[in-house]
Amino acid sequence: MHRYYAYFAQQTRLWWWVICILVMAFLAGFVQFEKTLQSQLEQLETEHINTLSSANSFFSRELGDLRNSMRLLASHLQDLITHPEVDSDVPAIFQRLGGTLPKVSQIRWLNQEGNELFRTDFDGLETKTVPREALQNKQHRDYFKKVSQTLPGQLMLSRISLNIENGQVIRPFEPTVRALIHSPAGHPLGEGFLVVNFRLTSLFSYLATLSQNTTQLMIAYGDRSWLLHPEKTFEWGADVQSRSASLPQNNPMLWEQLDASPAVSVKLADENHVYSVNHTRIRYSEKKDDNEKVFFIARTPSTYYRQMVDKALLPAAVTGLLVFFLGCILLYREISLGLALQTLAEALNQEKDELAETLTVQQQLREELVEIEKMASLGMLVAGVAHEMNTPLGAAVMSVSDIQSRLEQLQLEIEQGLKRSALEQFLSASAESTSLALSNLQRASQLIKHFKRLAVDRTNETCSQFNLYQSIHDLLRAMQPQLKQQQVNTEVICSKTIYMHSFPGILSQVLQNLLNNCMHHAFEGVSNPAITIEAHQHDKWVTLTVTDNGRGIDERVQDSMFEPFITSNRHQGNTGLGLHLVHQWVCQLMEGKIQVHAPATGGTQFQLILPLQVTQHS
Repeated sequence: MHRYYAYFAQQTRLWWWVICILVMAFLAGFVQFEKTLQSQLEQLETEHINTLSSANSFFSRELGDLRNSMRLLASHLQDLITHPEVDSDVPAIFQRLGGTLPKVSQIRWLNQEGNELFRTDFDGLETKTVPREALQNKQHRDYFKKVSQTLPGQLMLSRISLNIENGQVIRPFEPTVRALIHSPAGHPLGEGFLVVNFRLTSLFSYLATLSQNTTQLMIAYGDRSWLLHPEKTFEWGADVQSRSASLPQNNPMLWEQLDASPAVSVKLADENHVYSVNHTRIRYSEKKDDNEKVFFIARTPSTYYRQMVDKALLPAAVTGLLVFFLGCILLYREISLGLALQTLAEALNQEKDELAETLTVQQQLREELVEIEKMASLGMLVAGVAHEMNTPLGAAVMSVSDIQSRLEQLQLEIEQGLKRSALEQFLSASAESTSLALSNLQRASQLIKHFKRLAVDRTNETCSQFNLYQSIHDLLRAMQPQLKQQQVNTEVICSKTIYMHSFPGILSQVLQNLLNNCMHHAFEGVSNPAITIEAHQHDKWVTLTVTDNGRGIDERVQDSMFEPFITSNRHQGNTGLGLHLVHQWVCQLMEGKIQVHAPATGGTQFQLILPLQVTQHS
């Protein structure tokens, strides 16, 4: 385990892994939290929509029924008053009409000055006709001021408010809306105003029943007051002087959102309550701008919202921990793989060092083998030159020995008396021996010059200018004993004017290796072995070919003959480096190419394509 900690501390990228795992775990938990919470909010939104739709629909339908009821009631009133068979007692007619509508709490007739001419109160099954002395003047009330400005025949609704008698709000509260019709002058009761108070207690009682534990219904009357609120002390602030509650005062954040958008769906606002809002407009009269907004608000208390948040935290925590553990598993696996790779890298580095050491040793051995191969080739040339020099040097020694013997004979004859004929015979024989010795010594000197030039070229591995024909001729002279022993005929086709700026020693070594390869491999079972060396110049290139009439290339080494240590005559002491060195020298050092062909006439042909002047000088 200590190795894991040590490796973790050394790898900076693994710290980024930890940061990424923590971030991914947090994001996964957060996404799961948002998903779960959003799912709950969607359910809550559905509940809010159902509540608001029911409330809005019922409220609008109720006001629409009141308008229709008011028009029917006004029409029946006029019919009953003018009907000949019906008693024209107006209070009786009011009682008869109001008794058919359970929501009617009061029917009045006001003249143009706002005085009540007739008034009947309804309280359940009881009806009460107010005596003339108890009738009131309503000229100061807002609804009278507005209806007096309407045209005859027009219907108008008052604002929804609490019922007030003699300046006092009736308790318990009676939410009331007044429907008014401006009657024309031709009405049986004269020009005036029919005013009917409709009790909305049942409406608000039903709306209150729509509230649940998770969804509370609230109704705001514009920015003036609350018509329905979970806190009963907030209701009817515009009618009760001791109350000043309203939507802008109690929910300023929600009011700002409603000011920007007419509807809100599942928004978190004041005190972390969740709200959904829609609205309707109460149209008071036929005038275009005579209306007012009523906001229907579904509120989920903050305590329930906190329960939703707590409920969403559990799957979020589980998801975050799961992602964290998966990340830890991946991190552990990454550390394990890193340690395994580190171990493999250490083993690989060790093997690399061992391989480099082995390659160094191999390179040293190869260089030694190359030097041995060079020395062996040079030794073969030395042996050939020594063999060639034996004949002229031996003849020269014999000539000098003959002269010495004749000098001793001449000395004896001088002591005994020298004859002219003996002197002439001595001079003639000495001249002949001296000429023979000089000729053989000159031949030996020429062999030494050829060998010296060849040896200097072999030991000097720098670029120099040389004559190609002379280099080929020097090599063949040095290899004459081996060629003669193998009874190999050689033919050179090369212009004496081809000069190259290259490596003469390397080229001589290349040709010697190719000739040795021919003698060792090509002529087994061949009666008249022959090798042809041919050179031609083409612009800045020289094509040099070495062709034999031997038995061709061994199929076992045909595809790999230039690779090191490849030979078919290892049992005869061949190392397999000859052609490999030829390929290396020609392609790398001399910047040329070498190819092997099998001529149609048989045998093998090595073709060298060399530049007249190499670009490198080392």
